[in-house]
Parts: sequence; C-alpha cells; structure tokens
Amino acid sequence: MVVTCGVTGISPHWLDQITDDGQIVVPVAQGAFHSTLSVTATAPVCSARSPNP
Repeated sequence: MVVTCGVTGISPHWLDQITDDGQIVVPVAQGAFHSTLSVTATAPVCSARSPNP
C-alpha cells in the first residue's frame, strides 16, 4: 500500500488490511518534516522503519 498524502499516524484499518508479506509506505508528518515510513506486518508483530538513512 502506498499513501501519497502526509498523515500524522498509521490507521489501524490499514494495519488490518496488510498481509504478512505486505508493506505500507507513507509520509508521516513530524512538525515541518514528512519522513517516509515503511511499515511491514509479520504476525504477530508489526514493525516500522524509515527507509531514508
């Protein structure tokens, strides 16, 4: 799933729709910045990381 608008958080509904091998890529607003966040779901744990160094 690719989100193309800045959000302030990851929707629980998005997490419900992601498959075990799926990924959500989303720009997350943090003050004046929009960091890109990559979220993957591996049951039963969901992890997130910034793909930018």
